[in-house]
Amino acid sequence: MNSPHETPTPGLGRTTDEHPILTIATAASWRNVLITLVETSPQPSLDLRSVQACDTIGVQLLHSAFRAALQCGKRFRILHPSPAILAACATAGFPPEQVGIEASHS
Repeated sequence: MNSPHETPTPGLGRTTDEHPILTIATAASWRNVLITLVETSPQPSLDLRSVQACDTIGVQLLHSAFRAALQCGKRFRILHPSPAILAACATAGFPPEQVGIEASHS
C-alpha cells in the first residue's frame, strides 16, 4: 500500500506483466494523474519502481510535474525509480534531479 502522499497508478497503460508504462501511448492518463497529484498533495511523490517502459515523453511529463510543484512551493519526488525511468532520463538528457529523483537513486 502506498503512503498517504503517494498516488497509486492503477490502469495506467499496464503491460501484460501488470507493470505500468510511461510512454506517449499513456501520456494523457499520466498527465491527469500528475496534475491531480501536484494540485492535491502537500508533498507530491510517486513510487515508480514497477514502471517497465518509459520514453522521452514520459520524462517530459515527470519534468513538467516537477516544475509545476516548484511553482506551487512544493517538492515533487520520485521514490524508487525503476531502471526504465533512469534510462529514459539519461536518453532524454535530463539529470534525474530535474524530474524529482534524489541523487541516492540515480
